[in-house]
Amino acid sequence: MKTSRRNFLKTALAAGAALSVPAILAPEEVQAKTVDKPIYELTKDFGRYPQKNHMYTRMFWDKEYVAYRATLKQRDVSVKDEHDSMALAVAAWWDHNNAADWNCYGIPAQSPFMRWDDPVITMDEKYAEAYNKHTTIITENAMIWDDTIAPNAFQAEPEVFSRKVKNAGLFLGAFDVGIAKLDPRWMYSDYFDFKEKVSKPWPKDPAQFKYIVVTAIEMKNDPIRDLQSYNASASVGLGYSNMVEVASALAKFIRCLGYPAIPIGNDTLPTVPAAIEAGLGELGRNGIIITPKFGPRVRLAAVLTDAPLMPDKPIDMGVKAFCKICKKCADKCPNGCIDTATEPSDKVYNISNRPGVVRWPVDGQKCFDFWRMNRTSCSQCIAICPYNKVKGTAWFHDITPTVLEKFPIVDKTIFELDKVLGYGLKVPFEL
Repeated sequence: MKTSRRNFLKTALAAGAALSVPAILAPEEVQAKTVDKPIYELTKDFGRYPQKNHMYTRMFWDKEYVAYRATLKQRDVSVKDEHDSMALAVAAWWDHNNAADWNCYGIPAQSPFMRWDDPVITMDEKYAEAYNKHTTIITENAMIWDDTIAPNAFQAEPEVFSRKVKNAGLFLGAFDVGIAKLDPRWMYSDYFDFKEKVSKPWPKDPAQFKYIVVTAIEMKNDPIRDLQSYNASASVGLGYSNMVEVASALAKFIRCLGYPAIPIGNDTLPTVPAAIEAGLGELGRNGIIITPKFGPRVRLAAVLTDAPLMPDKPIDMGVKAFCKICKKCADKCPNGCIDTATEPSDKVYNISNRPGVVRWPVDGQKCFDFWRMNRTSCSQCIAICPYNKVKGTAWFHDITPTVLEKFPIVDKTIFELDKVLGYGLKVPFEL
């Protein structure tokens, strides 16, 4: 039987790891250590940030950028060659794109999780009414502010309540759930009215809530490894559709327990910082949360609530130290969007970077430019990340996050082995 070079190297790696790291923890003990504060820094310039500066929102008012983007040459697409992939992408995004009336990007449910119309204004009145008299609100919109709250609140200690909320999130489809105190500074300072194309003050500021429950959703690995394709977009779209289901259902669960709960996506605040504070992972060079189980191959949705919860602590799994060495996502980014500096900084590329955050900045404008040229999304920085391994396929995949956390001295070795073994190459996906 012939042995390929790749399989030979994998076998050698496994043998070497068995000899050099004999004291690896058992799987049930593989946990990142908790820390008192997230592994990122904020400067004096940090503060609330207008939604209109979000990269997607700029498509509705930034005429100079829209005009420039129209000049970018798009790749030729053959429907004959990519018909099934296009159909899969449309199907994967279907639930997400039909879950709400309007979203924060001004088109039907392109990122649904909030409503920006009249129900927001009457939110407090609806809550008061619901506590005094159980009413029924019929709506076709899954992601709403003003749904009925059960008249009798469920009573439990914060630790017990938190466990039930987390387990409900797992039951409803998330692979991990965390809780954080809501930091109002991450909230957008105002919202963008897409009909009038102007920024407006919040009618009811969502920063009033005490806690944020963050859910992590896995994206399927095989399609996303088909880099820069409609198949990769299908994996992303299915993640977004699952976000709709999990966030809306989890909010409904909390409301049925008698507490206000608002499901959100990326429309009210960036969910990555909240997920980091809730202990779901660490910030990577690519601007995405790196989770212990699936690396960056996740989507995040959340629920704002005043239910009596117990916040989790952030974790340190060695991502920052590894990202300083790796730079794979930056080196392989097709449009040079990711910062290549060894150390993170508070540098900004344009108005779509929030000031005052020390991290490796990502040029969202160049990233969005590439999407237009590619005619679909990219996901390359997700697929090629060394933390993106399918757990259960090989024991050395399963222990890699723990090795990187416990033995940072081997960071460079792990990075080089990841390259030698050919991880991160485009792997075409077929139904």
